[in-house]
Amino acid sequence: MKKKSCNDFSDVREIVSRLIHLRRHAVTSDSIKAVKILQEYLNLKLIKLKSGTQCWDWEIPPKWSFKEASIKFKGKIIFSGNEHIMAIQPYCSSFEGEVDLEELKKHLAYNKSKPDTYSYNCRLAYRYPYEKDWLISIPYKRVKKLKKGSYTVSIKSSFTKGNMIIGEKTIQGKSDKTIVLLSDICHPGQADDGIVGMALWVKIMKELSSRKGLNYSYKFFTPTETIGSIAWLWHHKKFIKNIKFGVFLESIGNKMPLKCKMSHLDNHDIDRMAKIIFKKKDQYKFSEGVMNDELIFADSSFNIPMISLQRFPYPEYHTSDDNLDIIMDTSLEETYGQLMKLIEIIEANYIPIKIKKGPVFLSKHKLYIEANKKEDYWKNWNIMNLLGTGKSILEISEEIKFDFWKTHHIIDQFRKAGVVKATF
Repeated sequence: MKKKSCNDFSDVREIVSRLIHLRRHAVTSDSIKAVKILQEYLNLKLIKLKSGTQCWDWEIPPKWSFKEASIKFKGKIIFSGNEHIMAIQPYCSSFEGEVDLEELKKHLAYNKSKPDTYSYNCRLAYRYPYEKDWLISIPYKRVKKLKKGSYTVSIKSSFTKGNMIIGEKTIQGKSDKTIVLLSDICHPGQADDGIVGMALWVKIMKELSSRKGLNYSYKFFTPTETIGSIAWLWHHKKFIKNIKFGVFLESIGNKMPLKCKMSHLDNHDIDRMAKIIFKKKDQYKFSEGVMNDELIFADSSFNIPMISLQRFPYPEYHTSDDNLDIIMDTSLEETYGQLMKLIEIIEANYIPIKIKKGPVFLSKHKLYIEANKKEDYWKNWNIMNLLGTGKSILEISEEIKFDFWKTHHIIDQFRKAGVVKATF
C-alpha cells in the first residue's frame, strides 16, 4: 500500500490531529491505533511485548481500558469521565462509593494557574501495580465551587492481559553505527508534549529514506514515556552497542524559544555538534529544562548520550490547553531546520585516514593552497598534519579553532583526490 505523504507542516498537523484524542498509554487499544496511524506514513516494524514481560527491573503492565465514570452530588451528575480525554487519568482503577469533599480532593488533578483546563497526571501509569488508586481531573474553576457534603463516585475500568506495541523504522547507512531519533507517543489530549515531535520525525524519516548513501544508520521508534524506552532497549540488548547517540524531541511546536539540552556527558560528539548550531543562550545543561527518555539512555547500564530539543517551559504544559492552537508553523520550521543542520553535520563528520605515508605532494594532486597570510599557511599545515591521527573532522576543527564546514571542505578535497579515505 502506498504510504501517505508528509511533505509540509500541514501534514505534520494532520498526524497530530489524528493522534491527540486517543488514550495513548503503555498498553491500551488506542496506543495500537496510534502506531497503526503512523504506519500509514512509514513502513514500521512492530515490536510486541506481552503484559508481564520482565524488562530488567521493570514489567510490561496490563492493558488498561476505561469504560465510564461519574460523580454525583445530591443526586445530580457534576462530572462525567467522557467530558474530556484527560478527565480520567491513565491507569485509574475502578471505584464505587461515597466520599466527602476532603477525600474527593485527594483524587483530583488540576492546575490553579490554568483554572479552565483539565490537567494531566501520569503518576498511576508509572507506578502500577505498586500503587493502585483512582485519579481524575476537573478544572480548578469547578473544583473551587465544590461544596462540603457527600459525593457518589463511580469509575469503571479494567486491567487485562495485552501487548505493548512499539513501531520502529530503520534506515540502514554505510555504517552500522546508529543514531536514535525519538519522541513519546503518550500524553493523550496534548499536542506539543510528545506527538508533534513524533509527527516531525515522520517527515524527517521520509526524507532520509529518499537519500542514497547515508553514512550512518538511523532508528526511529514510538515509545510511551519511560517504560517504552526501557522495553525497547531490553528488546534490543544485543544492538545497544551500535547506538552512537540519540536526539529527543520534546514540546517543539509552541511559541517559546527553541533550546537544546545537552547530554549527560556534555562533551560528547553530539553535544559539540549541537553547540555549533545552537548559541550559548539557547543551550540547556542536562539537569535543566524538562527531563524525558534521555534519562533512560543515560543510565549507567547504557551510557548513551542523547540531546533533547525543547521549547520549555511553556504555560500550556500538561493541560488541555496544549492543543493544536498552540502549534506554530514558524516553530516547526525552525525546529526542522535545526535538526536538518544537525543531521548534515553528523553525516559530514568522518575520520580522515591517510592512504600513503609521509607528506602529501600537494601540487601533484592539485591541492596546493596559496596562503595570503602566514597564519593561513599554518592553519593549512595543521589540518594536513592532523590527517591520519585518528581524529575526526569535528576534532580537527576544534583543535585548530577553525569553522567545521571550512575544515570539512579542505579535508574533503584530500578525500576526493584519493589521498585520504573516510572512516565513519
